[in-house]
Amino acid sequence: MKLSLEISVLCVCALASACALTSRSEPMQVRYFSADLAASGTGPVVVARGPNLALRLERVRSSAHLGESIAFRTGTHELGYYDQERWTERPEAFLERGLERALFQEHGVTRVVGGVSETLSVELISFEEVRGPEPVARIEVGVTLHDERASQLEQTIQIERPISAQAGDRPSRAVAALSEAMSAAVDQIAQIVTERLRVLASAEPVNVEPPAAAASR
Repeated sequence: MKLSLEISVLCVCALASACALTSRSEPMQVRYFSADLAASGTGPVVVARGPNLALRLERVRSSAHLGESIAFRTGTHELGYYDQERWTERPEAFLERGLERALFQEHGVTRVVGGVSETLSVELISFEEVRGPEPVARIEVGVTLHDERASQLEQTIQIERPISAQAGDRPSRAVAALSEAMSAAVDQIAQIVTERLRVLASAEPVNVEPPAAAASR
């Protein structure tokens, strides 16, 4: 009788442990967010297209630590990631799509797919929530405009936007501010690049007389 009671108690304990383990192993509910935003301006930007206002946009690259997990920074050298929040795509995909829209649709630049042309190389260096007493969303982008011979423009753009403490949970507020920062970065890059393209297109070509012709005089 005593043995049967001990066996019953052991069975009950085993069942309770199994139930506890089952309740702890519920699948994690992952939430997905997009950083796509419409242009921050009030409408399409009208730019006078020059005869050579054309550009090749290379694939946007990103730092190794940027992926589908949403990053946050708690110090200068410390980086973390949200456990249950993800981007729907890698962040550089949002940046590339935004640049395509701004440059080729809004600013009227002709997209070059082959041959010699000015080329825009872009690297997404950082795209993260920066925690602290006044948290911000930060984006940092490296931009290089070059041709087959030399670089025409090299610039690093950093933009921060405050993270609201009002509506929504923390990840949602961070994503909203990050999306806003990316949209502002896209607009700034498009403006800088198109201004530089106009300068290059309007520059007077330098006529260099061939040495043979000069010697015959």
